[in-house]
Amino acid sequence: MCSCALSIKAFALTVPKVLYMCADALEHAAWTKGSRHMQPLRDDLNWFQHSSMDVILFVFAVLAAVIVAMALVTIRVGRRLKRWLARTTQHEHQG
Repeated sequence: MCSCALSIKAFALTVPKVLYMCADALEHAAWTKGSRHMQPLRDDLNWFQHSSMDVILFVFAVLAAVIVAMALVTIRVGRRLKRWLARTTQHEHQG
């Protein structure tokens, strides 16, 4: 048996050991209130930014919906205008 297989077996973690390590890490995070990267980003915002974020997102969503609707209406009107112009020029050439 090679020495690498022995070292792997020697340092192999068992399931209860892994669960204990996870529980220990969670207890540590709860006890110390986590570190800076675990804090929510809203803690860095002032009250005005925090309270108006949902309003800003709603306004952006409404604007996006209006722009998409205007684009669709413009495309549809353009197609109908193209068909109408094709018919009128066709009638002029026939008459």
